[in-house]
Amino acid sequence: MRQILKLEIYKALRTKTFFISIGIGIIISVLQTNWFYNNFFVENYRLLEEYMNLTNDDPHYFNVWFETGVLQGWLGCEYASVYNELFFLIMPLLAVLPYGGALYMEWNKGYSAQILIRCDRKKYFTAKMIAVFVSGGIAISIPLIFNFIVSACYLPMIGVDPLSMQAIVANRDMWAVLYFDYPALYVLAYTILDFVFGGLMACMALVVTHFFDNVFAVMIFPLLVNCLLYYGLDTVDSATRKYNMSFIVNPSQGGGGNEILAVMTTVFMSIFITILLYFMANRKRDVIKER
Repeated sequence: MRQILKLEIYKALRTKTFFISIGIGIIISVLQTNWFYNNFFVENYRLLEEYMNLTNDDPHYFNVWFETGVLQGWLGCEYASVYNELFFLIMPLLAVLPYGGALYMEWNKGYSAQILIRCDRKKYFTAKMIAVFVSGGIAISIPLIFNFIVSACYLPMIGVDPLSMQAIVANRDMWAVLYFDYPALYVLAYTILDFVFGGLMACMALVVTHFFDNVFAVMIFPLLVNCLLYYGLDTVDSATRKYNMSFIVNPSQGGGGNEILAVMTTVFMSIFITILLYFMANRKRDVIKER
């Protein structure tokens, strides 16, 4: 098991699509940083300079100014531009690109049949799922971490002041204490959560591999599910937002506020359903089946 798992992870992290996925995430990250710096950070300090030059008798003398913190510029929580919504909308595609279509390609080329003759079926499918999960999680986490490091280069490591009216996360929301007082821990906590959901979204492609005859359909399926959850389910019943992964993954929590119990329930149920459907679909699959 260890040998085949090592091989699968090695293959997953060396594909061209793995680096393409990370590259797309990095590009979004750079564009977002550039936008925030020029349209928010520079303007905020221009206001500070203006207020500093006011005299005591100026009617604007008592205007309040709040310093821009690192979380306000981080891709995960910056909500003034389109980049936050764009990143989390295409998150399933970025997660599935690295290795999500590998099982389909290996069945199609006969590689899986050759492996199953020499290796236990359960070990092969388990190793494949773990590799897809890890590659999907990494592809999502790296742009978020990269963006946070870049943001920390020019923004102070301070939480968002609740009195500034700039906070998108409310006191009642999940991990609000970290958001207001420990920004680095908030980023770490949410990056880990997005790693898990990125891996699960990538594994959706494995679940449907047996049901499609086109690799494009396999790889686009998680994105369609995400759009359905974001635009469809939320429109029908907005009360399900706290269980809706398309909203949970966004650290800005703009969907109405996350609850730790609801998030953990969604995580464990998603893991259970994904594993169950994946192994049911491949439990008796004929190694010589023609695609």
